[in-house]
Amino acid sequence: MMLAKTMDNLKGDNVTTLVQLLFSAVDMEEQFSNSVYHNYLDPADWPANFKKEVFERIRERLIVLIEDSKKHQDVLRELGRRYNSGKRDTNSIIREFKLMKRFALSAKEFYAKLCSHPQIEEENIRKTFRSLADTQQRHAEIVQEIIELVNNQ
Repeated sequence: MMLAKTMDNLKGDNVTTLVQLLFSAVDMEEQFSNSVYHNYLDPADWPANFKKEVFERIRERLIVLIEDSKKHQDVLRELGRRYNSGKRDTNSIIREFKLMKRFALSAKEFYAKLCSHPQIEEENIRKTFRSLADTQQRHAEIVQEIIELVNNQ
């Protein structure tokens, strides 16, 4: 309640900073959920001799963490919309999509290097990395189309 009252009194640059912090917090919650918690939901990712009943207890807790992170993301997004009037300016949208394009191209380069790495001898693994590189290239092209659509609207 105190935070909401304080946030209601923000103006100008302070609102912009707050909105940026809220969206950063959403990103952090997504990283917790997607990069950590989800990675341990499958028993195949745990040591072969790990006790099934212990894994199930851990899995239950991971699900709570994932669900809580999702709730946090929803709350933070709503706060971000509230103080950002639900809209972002065109320049920040383009800036974010350009960043996404750079990420896609970086991932493409990474996968391309892996598909020709001398220690990867199995052709099916090389083919998988080649496919991932091609998909990232396609993603970069799609993101570029979005950038152009935003620029030309």
